[in-house]
Amino acid sequence: MGAIVAAFTVSVVPTAAVASTSGTATASPAVVGTAETFSGTSGSPTTSVPTGTTLGDVLLSVIEGPPIAVIGCPFGWTQEFDTAAGTAIQIVACTDVVLGAVASVTAAVSPPS
Repeated sequence: MGAIVAAFTVSVVPTAAVASTSGTATASPAVVGTAETFSGTSGSPTTSVPTGTTLGDVLLSVIEGPPIAVIGCPFGWTQEFDTAAGTAIQIVACTDVVLGAVASVTAAVSPPS
């Protein structure tokens, strides 16, 4: 099974920018661009960042690998969850807020599949 990385962006409207009729601030995220994917056996799976990504967007990277693998988020990213789906696969999700130019996202899978 190859490691898979999928990254896509979500644009988040600041909560203070949107107010409901009850006076409580609300905001809804919106998907930006199309997910970019990698499929293969690399220990350093890499994807490009979706077109339309801008400062302040939240990037989400989902990495799939074999259940015995140690999967690491891209440098500086936050691991949101790490779970095994039975004895078949392991899935890790990582997030990061875009603070500057980002061309690609690289995770780590050890051992590579």
